[in-house]
Amino acid sequence: MDHKEKDAMIQIRTLYACIFSFIYATSDELENQDTQGTIANYGGGGFVQKLPLTGSTEAQSAIATLKANRWIDRGTRAIIVDFAVYNANINLFCVVKLLFELPASGGVLTTPKLITYNLLTYQGSSGTVLMAFEGVFCGFILFFIFEELFAIARQRLRYLGQFWNLIDVCLLGFSVATIILSYNRTRIATKRVNYVIENGLTNAPFDDVTSADNAFLNIKACAVFIAWVKVFKFISVNKTMSQLSSTLTRSAKDIGGFAVMFAVFFFAFAQFGYLCFGTQIADYSNLYNSVFALLRLILGDFNFAALENCNRFFGPAFFIAYVFFVFFILLNMFLAIINDSYVEVKAELARKKDGEGILDWFMNKVRGLKKRGKRPDAPESEDATYEDYKLMLYRAGYAEKDINEAYTRFNVTMMTDHIPEKVAEDIADEVARVTEQKRSYMENHRDYANLNRRVDQMQESVFNIVDRIENVNATLQNIEKQRVRQHDGGNLMDLSALMNSEIRNRSTNANDKKDE
Repeated sequence: MDHKEKDAMIQIRTLYACIFSFIYATSDELENQDTQGTIANYGGGGFVQKLPLTGSTEAQSAIATLKANRWIDRGTRAIIVDFAVYNANINLFCVVKLLFELPASGGVLTTPKLITYNLLTYQGSSGTVLMAFEGVFCGFILFFIFEELFAIARQRLRYLGQFWNLIDVCLLGFSVATIILSYNRTRIATKRVNYVIENGLTNAPFDDVTSADNAFLNIKACAVFIAWVKVFKFISVNKTMSQLSSTLTRSAKDIGGFAVMFAVFFFAFAQFGYLCFGTQIADYSNLYNSVFALLRLILGDFNFAALENCNRFFGPAFFIAYVFFVFFILLNMFLAIINDSYVEVKAELARKKDGEGILDWFMNKVRGLKKRGKRPDAPESEDATYEDYKLMLYRAGYAEKDINEAYTRFNVTMMTDHIPEKVAEDIADEVARVTEQKRSYMENHRDYANLNRRVDQMQESVFNIVDRIENVNATLQNIEKQRVRQHDGGNLMDLSALMNSEIRNRSTNANDKKDE
């Protein structure tokens, strides 16, 4: 076959393939989903031209045929180039979707979208480890389900009245959804990969895989977020962390009421910005963009020049009013709510005894201090010596100093002698009594220190009040002195006026007598 015949065959195949390019195909036939662009969202249906994987001559010929037959006309609003590639070295698929939008005003807007997937997740040793961890996760969720069902059966409606129980239910729901979506993603990906192996990448839509993977990742992200929120339940490692978590819990209702008021003001400004500036500023082109523009303004990302150029009166007025109400009023109100709750929690914790946090409990567990104050059992061995029982007391969590003092009181000198059961009980009672006495003394000392600290705080507050009263008294005395001075000055002025009037009257009378 010479070159002319070969070119003719290519043109015939190309023309035959291009015939179907002018027949509309639905989204179900193409197995495509909607594509989101800059201007609008485009459905999965359309006119499709499949290009060969090998042989650029056939691809160029197909494109030339489409161009000659005006495949792109005035009604075309979007052209999507959709293909997928696979890298066997790193076992990754890359789904590429290039969107070219053709607005009615002219021009082309491009939007590239590249998504990388690991569809063959259970390949190799890492896949085996992943499968094992997923099995452990499924077992834990199954155990968690039975545990919550038993809790619901015991507490019934009271179960829903606790905040952390609702968090557990949400976490359980998202975890079950994650397992289901993971299975669905694996099933769809396996089906699509098998289809690619059988038919090649010429017609391999991956939109269903993309949708399944996105749903799985979104639900998994929600589950992980709620799991981290649950950490607040066990965050009382020390007093500071307990104060923070208690502050958030106590201020939850006030923050909820504040959120309603903030939403009213915020959406009022967002609606105003959309209606007033939406036709000229892209950040306020719709209500959605207007909301995020105001959120960025809170963070300091704003374009004041655009507002001023759009409307010289409403632009600056809108900016100043928003900053005044949101920054100087609402945000300060939010901080005041948090501050009041923190002060209340801090005062409440100051009135209580220092509790035992998770870290303290763990250290006490390691050191065996939970047995302190309890009399240990007598030695089981009949040949146990005083040294053996001393070691037993020490392991039970008692201080070595207290043990030595008890041995001294019972005149124990030979540590290798056999210890009778009655003596062991007496020594244990003595050590427990001394330990309990010291513990009680330490508690009383701590209570006294707390009370002394509170008295000092009250005394300091009283001194501050006395100083303020003295300052107010001094101010009142100064005001009284000024009032007396003003009154005396007024009397002197009145007396001077009377004297001047009397002098003028006498002078007038004297002049009248002279005239007579």
